[in-house]
Amino acid sequence: MHMTDQLLSARIYLPAAAVAVAGLSLCAARIRRGQSDEDQERSGEGNIAVMGVLGAFIFAAQMINFPVLPGTTGHLGGGVLLAILFGPFHATILMASILLVQCLIFQDGGILALGANMINMGIIPCFLGYGVYQAVSASPLPRRAAPFLAAWLGVLGGAFMVPFMVCGSGVTGIPLDGFLLVMLGIHAVIGAVEGLITLAVLEFIRNLYPHRSFGEPVAENRALVVIFVVAALVVAGGLSTVAADDPDGLERAAQICGFSGVEADQEAAEFAPMPDYTVPGIPGGLSVALAGIAGTAATFLLVFLVNRVAGSKR
Repeated sequence: MHMTDQLLSARIYLPAAAVAVAGLSLCAARIRRGQSDEDQERSGEGNIAVMGVLGAFIFAAQMINFPVLPGTTGHLGGGVLLAILFGPFHATILMASILLVQCLIFQDGGILALGANMINMGIIPCFLGYGVYQAVSASPLPRRAAPFLAAWLGVLGGAFMVPFMVCGSGVTGIPLDGFLLVMLGIHAVIGAVEGLITLAVLEFIRNLYPHRSFGEPVAENRALVVIFVVAALVVAGGLSTVAADDPDGLERAAQICGFSGVEADQEAAEFAPMPDYTVPGIPGGLSVALAGIAGTAATFLLVFLVNRVAGSKR
């Protein structure tokens, strides 16, 4: 759901940027206030490292486009997974860091559309998904239903907003009702895959820390850090080179509705150090692998620094 600048006009991307800045400011303020002992533990030195490696892992995982329907691919969003592990305030900051790296270094999502992308891929999934997770966890439904439904609805929540932003901009001519129906249909499938991946990752972490509930601070985190560092590097430096090439859910939905101008702005891409997740001058899969590793490292550093600053008041 990375929207490019061509999809939006100033009447949407300007207020979206304002909402995103306000939302991120509120999240940072909530973290800095440290209104509970749990919040203070979440921002502890050890847990910042865990957030950094998991943020880097989500960045790497987003490079893997997997087939979901004929001619259509999707990729992990990760916001709900982070929200379940760290709470929605920290998760929103983590997703904003990931999206910033993707936009500025790889031109994945437009600069003007960055605020809208932070809303649809960060704020909405993190808070909606976390709320669903808490509600389902307290219900009689099976334990594994909570992360699956949370991730699925988190993806649908973000996908629901895209047609309103795009059609409200008035630059594509796509009819709202048709675009909304196609977006939700495609992302219902993508969300189901995200739900399964979210559940699998959480079950893996649960096996490492069987006595802790999700969302609780992770004290003994060395094994977790090492595992996800290795996983992020393997995904970014290896699996990313064999990702599916078909259009993602947003591109495919726009094509079905008669609009094909979703590709990244070529002029803007000239200013990106590694446009389209490649290293200029290096051919083939090696270029993608090196770009993926560089992006993973950049995401870890940004997440680490942002969390240090967010918790610096204490």
